[in-house]
Amino acid sequence: MYNYERYIPNAGKFFKELRKEKGITQKELAKKLGITQGAVSHFEKDDSKLTLKTCQKITEALGEPFDLFIQWNYVEIFKNIIDSEDPEAKEILQQFHTTYGEDSQTPEHEKEDELKHEIALKADLLNSAGKQKTIEYMDDLADNPKYKKDSK
Repeated sequence: MYNYERYIPNAGKFFKELRKEKGITQKELAKKLGITQGAVSHFEKDDSKLTLKTCQKITEALGEPFDLFIQWNYVEIFKNIIDSEDPEAKEILQQFHTTYGEDSQTPEHEKEDELKHEIALKADLLNSAGKQKTIEYMDDLADNPKYKKDSK
């Protein structure tokens, strides 16, 4: 079963950078989340164990869809929930697959174009450090035969 209390490395850093890019103060975010400013400061320093559900609430409170967080941190999250027996984890994974994966009804070449466009849009939201981290994640995936394109 997926451990929702598992520490997700650098999640706080992600939320802090996103909050600053949005021009939202810790106090404003705290109000949206119904928590204290100190609690926001605490999780932004990665001093808190954030649950997957909490990450979803924070992302949405910052005015972004949850898939932005999933895409940013997909390696850390998906390696732990793919085999999960937890119904909530399975639902989140199914939503992701329905939107981006094999369950989509979009023809393959259109899916590729949509994915390339989505990657470019998300990359534009990232600062240099975020873009570098994305490249590192993509390098890790490219080294894994499970994710490599079939060469034709």
